[in-house]
Amino acid sequence: MAVSKMKYVGVDGCPYGWFSVGLDDGEGFKVEKFETFSELVEHYSDACLILVDMPIGVPDNGASSYRKCDEAARQKLDKRKPSVFKIPSRRFLDKMRQETTWKHLEANKWSKKQKELQCRGISAQSFGIVRKIIEVDNALTRNNVGSPVPIREIHPEICFWALKGGKEMKHKKNVTGLKGINKRLKVLKRLCIEPNVENIYYAALGKYLRKHVDHDDILDALVAAVTAKIHCREPKRRRVLESPKPDSKGLPMEMVYVI
Repeated sequence: MAVSKMKYVGVDGCPYGWFSVGLDDGEGFKVEKFETFSELVEHYSDACLILVDMPIGVPDNGASSYRKCDEAARQKLDKRKPSVFKIPSRRFLDKMRQETTWKHLEANKWSKKQKELQCRGISAQSFGIVRKIIEVDNALTRNNVGSPVPIREIHPEICFWALKGGKEMKHKKNVTGLKGINKRLKVLKRLCIEPNVENIYYAALGKYLRKHVDHDDILDALVAAVTAKIHCREPKRRRVLESPKPDSKGLPMEMVYVI
């Protein structure tokens, strides 16, 4: 696989696997999809920064829980607060590495039986991203080598909240809420650092089927890419919501954003 020349990369999980928006220092961009996260990392091995909408550092115990950065994010949001939900723990991830065919029902039953997990089970939301969390975790912890390029976590609603001046997006971003999509594109276009946001969005819509890459996947990867570009080029605008300590593998439990 050829290495991309794109320097600032935003990534979101999608039905196909992973969707990315890559930006350069000019007005160049690339929209691409990958079956695995490891393929994506290899493709962007020369990038300055990859920002991904997926939990990176995870707590050790419980089936799912809020990290300090999740709690801080929820405090900043109102209607969009449910988009920040409890994430699976490392103990649960390790179990899911073993049980590769488990559905939510089996995973939920198992977690309820583990007294030491001190939980009532795992939500469908949390379970829905387990496999992708494992992919990212593998890329960052395998052989203690990690990734050749910095990979950090974002939450798209926090990114939009920050870029809108500390105000959350009022409308949902799915296709039935077209106003929410247009409002988000407007926020990104107003930044001037990336004038092609509408072209990027519609290029991705035209390139991929919705069963592979959906509207919200494109928007989330796009705001992550724009955030990565600002983060690298304008250090004074960098901000982070973080938990006091890294997880047991040394991965930060945080969310990056820019103002």
